[in-house]
Amino acid sequence: MKSIYDIKLFVNLYDCFMRKIMFPRCFNTTIETHMGILKNELKDIHGKKVLELAAGTGSMAEVLPIDNSYIGTDVSIRMLNIAKTKFKKMGFQNIVFEIADACNLKFDAEYFDLVICNLAMTYFINIDDFADGLYHILRQGGEYLCSVPMSLKNGKKKYRINEKIAAPEKIKDLFVRHGLVFEPLKKQAGELLYFKAYKIAQ
Repeated sequence: MKSIYDIKLFVNLYDCFMRKIMFPRCFNTTIETHMGILKNELKDIHGKKVLELAAGTGSMAEVLPIDNSYIGTDVSIRMLNIAKTKFKKMGFQNIVFEIADACNLKFDAEYFDLVICNLAMTYFINIDDFADGLYHILRQGGEYLCSVPMSLKNGKKKYRINEKIAAPEKIKDLFVRHGLVFEPLKKQAGELLYFKAYKIAQ
């Protein structure tokens, strides 16, 4: 069955859909606030090997400094094509885009300084396989930066929530089981959780 992320019309309207519908109606915040939080966390990242999982249409091009080596992955080639255009427009030089499953990562051990996942972790079905792969590819002292939707406080859900990571405590437990240190960011917004997970240097 064809994924919605392979439908040309949806992909072309995706950024507008996120800005006007998903952020205000589902996440209870604005895309400007969201991107501001990520930009603040990434502003001092320079000359690093960066991997983005579920890169979508390439919003990280707006907030990641251009002097980093970047690999963007997703399951949709249409979305990656848009992402590639955005990164080139921003002036990135060392960029690669490829189809990849976040729960079955094929990269070398201890290769990346930073792994980013923006909003998509809730879609990862084999979440333990993902966490195991993340530990494998992060270098000693490397970081995972993530934003993920959480269940609303009143119990009503406006967005797909993976029950295995439906609360900060569950996410912390996931990463602790796989040898990573979980740390929520001080700045939070709406119904999203922003956090980092660290691979402690030995």
